[in-house]
Amino acid sequence: MKKLFTFLPLFVISVCTFAQSNDSINMALNQHEADLSVLKRIKIEAYIQAQYQIAEANGAKSFEGGNFATGVDKRFMLRRGRFRLTYEHNNFKLFMQPNLSENGIQLMDFWGKIKENKWNTFGLQMGLMNRPFGYEIGYSSMSRETPERGRLSQSIFPSERDLGAMVMYEPLSASRMHWLKIEAGIYNGTGTANPVDIATKGAGPDFDYKKDFIGHFILKNSYFGERLKLSGGASYYNGGIVQANKFVYSMSKNSDGESIFAVDSSTNNKGKIAKKEYMGADFQASYDWKGGLTTIRAEYIQGVQPSSKSDSRTTPVPPSAETVNRHFNGAYFYFVQNIAHSKHNIVIKYDWYDPNTKISGKELTAKDSKGKSTNITATDINYKTLGLGYLYTLNEHVKLMLYFAYVENENTNLAGFTNNLKDNVFTARVQYKF
Repeated sequence: MKKLFTFLPLFVISVCTFAQSNDSINMALNQHEADLSVLKRIKIEAYIQAQYQIAEANGAKSFEGGNFATGVDKRFMLRRGRFRLTYEHNNFKLFMQPNLSENGIQLMDFWGKIKENKWNTFGLQMGLMNRPFGYEIGYSSMSRETPERGRLSQSIFPSERDLGAMVMYEPLSASRMHWLKIEAGIYNGTGTANPVDIATKGAGPDFDYKKDFIGHFILKNSYFGERLKLSGGASYYNGGIVQANKFVYSMSKNSDGESIFAVDSSTNNKGKIAKKEYMGADFQASYDWKGGLTTIRAEYIQGVQPSSKSDSRTTPVPPSAETVNRHFNGAYFYFVQNIAHSKHNIVIKYDWYDPNTKISGKELTAKDSKGKSTNITATDINYKTLGLGYLYTLNEHVKLMLYFAYVENENTNLAGFTNNLKDNVFTARVQYKF
């Protein structure tokens, strides 16, 4: 009996200790499961695009990754080094993407998106993001079959991204309205490529009070058991920039009927808004057949672009610079053919960008027949580019690209542009991703 009384307390203590230990284990397991649940919401991706390029001439001006330095016709470069972090839970998504290269670190994307809970169809996205215009702007560089976007896209949407807010109508794939998508937003209109001087301009790249509207209407569907996919859209951009001074130039005719940029120097021009308006249409089709996947894409854009004499892009205009209004148009066409469902693909791309549709060819001259300045510059020259490429997908992590861009400018009467420039570029790129 004495032994029993000695054993019982020890047994009770052991049971209590085991229960406490079991509770601690359960708490640890629950915490571990909670941590795993959070980690499952996070997705990490990264890719780098290392390349070697050969230009047709030293110091070639190029849209194939930027101009070549003076005296340079060959270069190695890290074109893109992207790190993507995505957090997604229920109807909420947060996305961040910096770019790392030999030129430093630049924030490319940082935005959040929330969708309503009832239909999971309407959403709001705010932050630094791709502008919802057309197709090529939002098509990821990681997936694109050419080294760069076309000259048109790079010129009217430098850096592709902007700060703003966008609402969207995006039904789920199971919805009867899955074939429709609508995006519309308000943006600074200045992109992200402009230098920031917090001391004088405040925190951010915006340089005027005007905000821009962008809308994109998209139709999409698939047929024959998903083998044929068709999509297309219409885009509209309405915005502008503040005129830095009273000098505003627009295309006109002189007394001899020659094309010139005429100046309006009314004193009330300074501070007014120069209208920026684009309209575009895009189309995509892909068909999976025994010969492989065939993909066709096309997009056409036209509009009015206010800029400067030396640059057709919309950039901050210094007080000494005039505002130049130009009517432009441009387009691109992709043909991508996978070879019999193998790792091999061929690419043909053609694009053009005409920054000034009111004038062409030999009409582009610095002086008229009387020796007066026309205010026409090399910025008004039309360019066409034919690209031929080969893609080899080694595996899900590595892709090889060989691409030759044949660039042709119109022959003009401007000094240095009476013949075609030597600005063709060959690119050999390896992309690594995980």
